[in-house]
Amino acid sequence: DLEKLARTIPAIPVDRVRGGRVEAALRLRGDPAAPASMRAELQRLDLRLGASDLQITGVAENLDAPRIEAALTSRLLDLDALLPADEGKAGKAAEETEREDDPSLRALHAMARFDLARVRLKGRLLENVRGRLVLEDGVLRIEEGRFDLYGGEVRAAGTEAAIWRGAMPFRARLVAQNVDVGRLLAGESDRRPDR
Repeated sequence: DLEKLARTIPAIPVDRVRGGRVEAALRLRGDPAAPASMRAELQRLDLRLGASDLQITGVAENLDAPRIEAALTSRLLDLDALLPADEGKAGKAAEETEREDDPSLRALHAMARFDLARVRLKGRLLENVRGRLVLEDGVLRIEEGRFDLYGGEVRAAGTEAAIWRGAMPFRARLVAQNVDVGRLLAGESDRRPDR
């Protein structure tokens, strides 16, 4: 019960998790005094919050220089409902403060596969969101990535961000096919700031 958890951890806003549930099974192996020997297996994490659901499995090895593999699935991930409404204001304030590089992120190596049936983000409904993310040497890269939007398909393989850098250099690589331009223009014109 996420509401009960939020009442014990002040950083979790109670009103955002009301009615939510999380179940998990985790197995730890190794010597805690020797982090390189540790292995954590997330056998199951099942999160339900509002209309959203998310299931995660994964393994993390060598906690000195972590190597992580994970798989994420969902029928609906409504990020509009899950993220704070004033995210834009907070994002602008964060941009104004100078961020420092974090070289420790270069030691983290991860690979995550995702298969999300529907994702709602900024009023858009992305469908069949699938792919693989890889994090190596502080660079997060979409090696395989695709989603359906406005009747067509968008591929994002090759998109990358140097997450260890404070300014976080970012390069997007998108290819769209068979997108219904009429639906695109109608959908995006509703999001213009002057409306």
